[in-house]
Amino acid sequence: MARRRPVGIDRDPARRPSKPPPHDFPPAAEERERSPVKLRDVLLDRLDSILQDFRSGVRGVRGIVLADANGLPIAYDTNGDLDMSVIAAMGTMIAQSADVVFENLHMSRPEITIIDGKEANLAVMTLPDRVASLLVVLEKVANLGLAKMEMRTAANRLGTAFGVNAKDTPRITELFILYNNGELIQHYSDALRTDHDRDILAGMLTAVQAFIGDTMSAKDGTLDKLSYGTHAVCFVRGTHTIGAFVVDGDGDAARYVVYDALKDFEEKYAKVLGNWNGTMEHFKGIDECFGKVLRP
Repeated sequence: MARRRPVGIDRDPARRPSKPPPHDFPPAAEERERSPVKLRDVLLDRLDSILQDFRSGVRGVRGIVLADANGLPIAYDTNGDLDMSVIAAMGTMIAQSADVVFENLHMSRPEITIIDGKEANLAVMTLPDRVASLLVVLEKVANLGLAKMEMRTAANRLGTAFGVNAKDTPRITELFILYNNGELIQHYSDALRTDHDRDILAGMLTAVQAFIGDTMSAKDGTLDKLSYGTHAVCFVRGTHTIGAFVVDGDGDAARYVVYDALKDFEEKYAKVLGNWNGTMEHFKGIDECFGKVLRP
């Protein structure tokens, strides 16, 4: 694989305004349409940092590009084997076409559009106020749930850099990974806890395990959501394991992320999970599956 090229951004002084704009975001829409590369150095540096953070947070990224409303690349990060100008143009067209289709169906447009290819996937997300589009080329082995989560985070940061409001992303604060019988495999938390917090979590775990036991014993039992005090615990179920999590924000978006991580975990430890004896030493490397689900 070719070495990753640095983020591509146009820093030619001849193509930038002689005087910097008064704010830390692009000029007005009319100016941006005439010359989408006229951005301040500080903004370009911020875009550079955001794209590189995304790349480092998701494995299997072949390329990522930020395109303006006309499909022209503003910044990009690629392995070197992709024409990001073509991807920017085609990806922007896909996003705009999806908007029209769902509008005619009187349905809300998808937050992220996924094009499933034979060799790679293309994920497209429109930034707030449609100031730009974020396009990512992903290897087939890439974790789509994690990629979507990181795209939402990157889109929020990019929106802030452009001076537009961004929508809050869901934040998972607690994650319990349990075997089908309710036995705890691993617990993740987004912060250090006091003794009082740990007592609450212990009670929450007991309630979760009891809920799982009751649900599994019912013929038509399904795992969905459990209310525990002021907390709502959501569930996703794999073949051998269950993910229980507490989330601030959109529970449905978080559910997809947890399910995707749970799927990766079950695929990695398929031989062990089929007849697990309760020994944790079989799950060395489990953090690679779930470590990125929680965001500090």
